[in-house]
Amino acid sequence: MRSVAGAPPRAVAGDDVHAAIFRLSAALEAEAFAGWDPYDALSSPVPRAAARTPFLRRAAIQSLKRLPVNVRPLLGIPRQRHTKGLALLVSAYTLLAQREDGGRFRPHALELGRRLPDRAVPAGTAWGGATTSTCRRGGGPLPAWRAERDRDRLHRTCIAGSRCVGGG
Repeated sequence: MRSVAGAPPRAVAGDDVHAAIFRLSAALEAEAFAGWDPYDALSSPVPRAAARTPFLRRAAIQSLKRLPVNVRPLLGIPRQRHTKGLALLVSAYTLLAQREDGGRFRPHALELGRRLPDRAVPAGTAWGGATTSTCRRGGGPLPAWRAERDRDRLHRTCIAGSRCVGGG
């Protein structure tokens, strides 16, 4: 495996990985686990007002996604806690909490895991964050059996994660 420059990859010491994990965790905590999504252009009133057709909505999303600079603050797009990101953090913090030196990660795994069920969409269309989006397949609510199945799956995932870190 070669790096982009063609040089062989450098071996990474365990201490480097450990330090990187702590730096990343501190940065996530400083941002309150919130950030931007590549597809959040329609969270801004400016593109949302201008993009009245499906084609223009897609164009707005792709344009913002591909810009070489982040103009989200200028467009008033807030940082948000994204459900998938929170779920991945719960998974990572759960694994880190099981390590001998992972005590500081346990509270994060439990706190973020408790937030996930609150992000369910009551109408049964999906579970996720409070974001403005356009359904790719035309929309419409999920059948009741599927919405219930997804809620059950989410609940089991949260319970399993909580048990892994000794939270219940």
